[in-house]
Amino acid sequence: MKKSDLPSNEAARLAALAKLQPVSHPGMPQSERITRLARNQFNVPIVWISRVDQDKVWMKVCDGLHVSSFARGTALCRLLFW
Repeated sequence: MKKSDLPSNEAARLAALAKLQPVSHPGMPQSERITRLARNQFNVPIVWISRVDQDKVWMKVCDGLHVSSFARGTALCRLLFW
């Protein structure tokens, strides 16, 4: 599968992301509840809420997978949507 180019609004997206909580800030309990509900409702093994910076995908909340980050270039959304 061919990787596509970065989004046209990438600079603005990264600037907006920089104004949010630091990557190291933990997820909120409400987010954990949402991921747990989604996992059960859709009967899937993994649900996560992540934040994509310039180089990495950071897991803010993850249910069903024990990973905190991975390289952006390996992200499935990079292959499908960008």
